[in-house]
Amino acid sequence: MLINKYRTNRSYISDAILLLRHSDFYYCFEEDAELLSDLFNCAIAYDDEFDIQCGCFHFLSLSDYLPQLHKTDLVVAFIDLNETTPEDIYGRTIIESRYNDYPPSHTWYYHLNGPIIIPELIKPNEALTFCNFKLPKEIFEIERLRESIQIELDTDVEKYKRCASKFYNSGDLNLCTTLALKHNHISYNKGILMHLDSKCPRQVSLF
Repeated sequence: MLINKYRTNRSYISDAILLLRHSDFYYCFEEDAELLSDLFNCAIAYDDEFDIQCGCFHFLSLSDYLPQLHKTDLVVAFIDLNETTPEDIYGRTIIESRYNDYPPSHTWYYHLNGPIIIPELIKPNEALTFCNFKLPKEIFEIERLRESIQIELDTDVEKYKRCASKFYNSGDLNLCTTLALKHNHISYNKGILMHLDSKCPRQVSLF
């Protein structure tokens, strides 16, 4: 278990902060957790079962934190446990996380270098087909709503394409977040149009 690994390493490394890489996260414990929580503003919690404080952050954040470490007098020992243990901190078997652990609607999908999906292949949000939208009573109002949603969809697709064309650095969290949001908007508007088409098929002009 991770905590046992920490205590084992701590027994012979007493003069440095211990950062243990396990799966996609770095973990620290006890006084180390307090120090790094103040320095990095990372998550910290108290584990009642093991009577110990624990802090953690995603391994991709390390590049952001290293410059802060360089400005201090702290000595840090990095220990990678991914080669030595297939278990999580509670002894359960784990599979190392990658981008396909997240849907394309999630920021971390892009942050972990998930491939960009072309707009045509983004699926409609099918959950919307089960919603009971209060549709307008008049046909022309329904068509006006459909046209408005289509315009929103086209706008989101163009914004999504522009963001995708700039996606060279998965470390840009703002861009990753924008891609995830635009993916959600496209899926949402496709779902609304699917719902409208199922309830009120498009009118074919006879003239």
